[in-house]
Amino acid sequence: MADDPPLLVRMASRLRGEIRADTLESFRRAGGVAYGEIHAAEELRRELSTADADLWRLPPGVASQLLCAWNAFVLQSVGEHLLDADYAAEPRTAGYVPAVTHAQVAACFDRVETWTSRARQAAGNRAFDVRDLAALPDDLPAWAEASPCPLPHLHGMLAAARAVRGHAEVALGVFLQTAGTGHESDLGLLRQLAADASTAADYAEGLLEADPDPGLHEAVEARLQRALETYYHLGQLVAMPALIAAYRNDDLGMRPPTAAPPAPTAPRASLPSTPHREPAAPPRAPGPRPDPAAPHIYPPPTGGPARGPTARRLLSPSAGAPVRQAAAPEARSAVSPTADPWHLTASDEVARLRADPAACEAVREMWRHARKAALAVQADVDAALCAGAVEYTDDAAGRPFGAYDECPWTPVYTVARPAVIGGRRLRRGRRFALRFADAPGVGPRLELVVGRFEPGPDRSRLTEPATFPRADDDAALLRAAPLLDAESDPWCLTSPHLLPALLDDPSRNYEIERLWARHPGVRTTLRVQALIDTAWEAGAVDHAATDDGELIGGHADCPWGAVYAARRALRIYGRDLRPDRTFVFRVGVRPDSGRFERAISTGPFTRGDRLGGLLTVRSAF
Repeated sequence: MADDPPLLVRMASRLRGEIRADTLESFRRAGGVAYGEIHAAEELRRELSTADADLWRLPPGVASQLLCAWNAFVLQSVGEHLLDADYAAEPRTAGYVPAVTHAQVAACFDRVETWTSRARQAAGNRAFDVRDLAALPDDLPAWAEASPCPLPHLHGMLAAARAVRGHAEVALGVFLQTAGTGHESDLGLLRQLAADASTAADYAEGLLEADPDPGLHEAVEARLQRALETYYHLGQLVAMPALIAAYRNDDLGMRPPTAAPPAPTAPRASLPSTPHREPAAPPRAPGPRPDPAAPHIYPPPTGGPARGPTARRLLSPSAGAPVRQAAAPEARSAVSPTADPWHLTASDEVARLRADPAACEAVREMWRHARKAALAVQADVDAALCAGAVEYTDDAAGRPFGAYDECPWTPVYTVARPAVIGGRRLRRGRRFALRFADAPGVGPRLELVVGRFEPGPDRSRLTEPATFPRADDDAALLRAAPLLDAESDPWCLTSPHLLPALLDDPSRNYEIERLWARHPGVRTTLRVQALIDTAWEAGAVDHAATDDGELIGGHADCPWGAVYAARRALRIYGRDLRPDRTFVFRVGVRPDSGRFERAISTGPFTRGDRLGGLLTVRSAF
């Protein structure tokens, strides 16, 4: 990949909201060693078949080598196919990928080295048992999210599923020939898993053949995720059949013979590293995760970082365009982010809070009332961290701020580049955290807290929340508003909800470029939008919804601005807005006069076409 891509390539990738993939390519090259390990494992598997070995009584190092090599191969294969599919679909921006693809590939590549190292350790020491180091079977990293999922990303997942399926079916075929008698129940379970994975993969491939409508992308994505997750588990069970007896998959009716209904378990400090092991928890299966409304209190992960949400590790790319698509990072050890109630909490606070019954109950309440919002906001934060748009906050001496002192006790973040978090556009230099609170007139909700924070000896507190100025002088308000940068972010007027669908549409990219090219008075427009963003940060306005609660994605016409609802009385660009009044910032050419204008347009609105599955509205200037 060239060190300095041509200017047109950089401009095209910026307009599409893509991130440079140099770091990923470096890890891709390094992770190629995983293919050597899977080749060695397949040779070992053939030797075991020739020797008619008892696969249930193999030395722990043999089974561990097969399992670890399989995991490294799958993770490397998924990452590479996602990159190759995006490059093939968009040759002019090869070397840049969407945020959702970048986050998913980073999460996969981030774990290849660990499993490759374990495979080599097992090959050199037949007493090595990977069960001393990890809960098995291992899960794939949490899936990055974007709505709708880009079509090249889906094609990359399909290519990865084909590659993984081929190796899984060969390994299963060899295993079935070698298994002997007396294990019919275990073999039936493996065949059932293979049948479920192949069905999901076949259906996804059939749906993708006709270049599906964006409304079908979610259905395709869900099937490909299920196929990859199931093949990932299948390969591990074939490698270490001792895991089969305790394997659990409620969707397929697979339960250990003595399995009881799930119940909270007493926490353990860590997986022991001595030859004597405590009984392992039933292995997890792909599919729906446990409901966080009543989560288990898991033990804190060991060996994690000292700061940030628990055990989060992200590859850091060079600075790029602001992140626009939500993405999720790697799942942590044995705990899925949707099952771990402490997923949002700063890691150095977790052990202390687990011992506090009131804190545990507060976190349970948050997941019960705000599960979807919590996962979506944290996905935004993770994507921004990955892209370098958001950083953990340090004091003047370089010491990290303590966790914010309200549930869920998140780190305090600083915005390094303009970013969209939880649907709110945050300016450079702003600091924020998350808070679960009972908002007046709204009820329990997860809120973005923006303002000035003060570090304490243990935790940080909000000393000066972001505010929206109360003034009648429009000129004074506009002069005080910061100036946004349309050159580096031509979509700064656009609703964050609609942006993923717009970025992939060449005609919409042309429209936004044409808007700025013929726009008089750009500075005033940018200051008005900055003023709205300030009201957004301060919680004076929020996203508007229909009477039946459906989110309004944005306006149907370029620049596809967000539709807001005032939460208190305020004045923006000459328009007095009472509480609950809906409005949108319109910029463009009036159809009746041909003049270029800007205005705060208030409801009522008429329904427009759906864009990216979201409702849009129309209004006059």
